[in-house]
Amino acid sequence: DGRLLNKETSFKDLESCLLHLHRAGYSSPELTAACGTSAGGMLVAALCNRRPGLLAAAVMKVPFVDVLSVMLDRSLPLTAQEFQEWGNPETFPEVFEYIKSYCPYHNVKAQVISKPYYRYVIHQSSWSEVLNSKDVLHYIGT
Repeated sequence: DGRLLNKETSFKDLESCLLHLHRAGYSSPELTAACGTSAGGMLVAALCNRRPGLLAAAVMKVPFVDVLSVMLDRSLPLTAQEFQEWGNPETFPEVFEYIKSYCPYHNVKAQVISKPYYRYVIHQSSWSEVLNSKDVLHYIGT
């Protein structure tokens, strides 16, 4: 179950799968790419923050990189419906802290990537009412 306070399971599963592919000789970091859209883009972005050396390329389409701010903004059309998936950080302090601990937007840090082949490709749609372009720009600009 990768929902609510078990979201960390999703990150660990993706990382474990990639490590298995590398160790088994099916791929290597310089030949591996990950692609995700919306919440899948959040998963890829979180992996890039945590383990940048696992991928040569990351493709994020309309990535949900600021989970915390979106889940705190009830004026957005889908926020209340998404409480079942992400939790309500406004009502539950433990949910706030948990989302903040993995949210790509809040966990960008300076990283030295020694391989010249590492690339991000991010596609942000201007029509998204939920996923704000400024969040994506902040994520890639940091």
